[in-house]
Amino acid sequence: MKKVTLAILIIFCSFKINAQVDTSYYYYNIFGDATEKGATDIHVTRKVYWQNMWFVNDYYTNGKPMKKIQYKDFAYELAQDTLYEYHENGQLANKGAYNNGHKIGVWFSWFDDGKPNKKCTYKDDSTSKCVYYHYNGEASAVVEYIHDTTMVKARMWDSTGVPSTNEYLVIPPTLYGFEDGWKRFITENMKFPEDENGKRINANVSFWIKIDRFGKVHWGDIVGFAHPYLALELERLFEKMPLWSPAIEQNRPIDYLLRLELSFKPN
Repeated sequence: MKKVTLAILIIFCSFKINAQVDTSYYYYNIFGDATEKGATDIHVTRKVYWQNMWFVNDYYTNGKPMKKIQYKDFAYELAQDTLYEYHENGQLANKGAYNNGHKIGVWFSWFDDGKPNKKCTYKDDSTSKCVYYHYNGEASAVVEYIHDTTMVKARMWDSTGVPSTNEYLVIPPTLYGFEDGWKRFITENMKFPEDENGKRINANVSFWIKIDRFGKVHWGDIVGFAHPYLALELERLFEKMPLWSPAIEQNRPIDYLLRLELSFKPN
């Protein structure tokens, strides 16, 4: 009887140890919306496992790491210890520490080629001071915040170190001088596709693109479903689109993700 009891105890303990390293997988698109395995809009694969805390590892579709962090709760609200975030090319993008879900100490950010982007120091639960950098390494702004979003004090400089009076947070990218200038480009250059029956396609399409800090357009993908002919034509158009005026954040150009929508209604 004692041997049977011991065997049951060993099996139970073995199950508990294995349960600590069991993993669950989740899938998300570029906007952080949940999607399903095998979906065409997967941008992130999330691997989660429990080992005294919830360890969360996100991966790009190319298999390279996107984010590594651990949480005290499965709702992912109480982050703990060091966060690592990566650019899609594998370069480290952000690094900083959490304590019970609050940012603490000094956080660092880098551009995708390893040059410094910004450095933020968190004084307490609600206030922080950030130094932003131009691409040449010169400081573009020193900003003090409350709750990470409310700017209470700012000093800014251009890329040569001359003081600037700009006080904006973010100016979105534009084409032809206005935000929806891309619609003009599409109207002037699109070859409206037809379906297999020779009829013009009627659709509402949502998609995303990235405008990098140099103003170059990078095609993303269709959100949800669109006729393949229409998707290919949109991809062709955005790949040949002229340079935009890049988005501006803290007195310097930045990469910017755009979600755009178009309605196609044949005459």
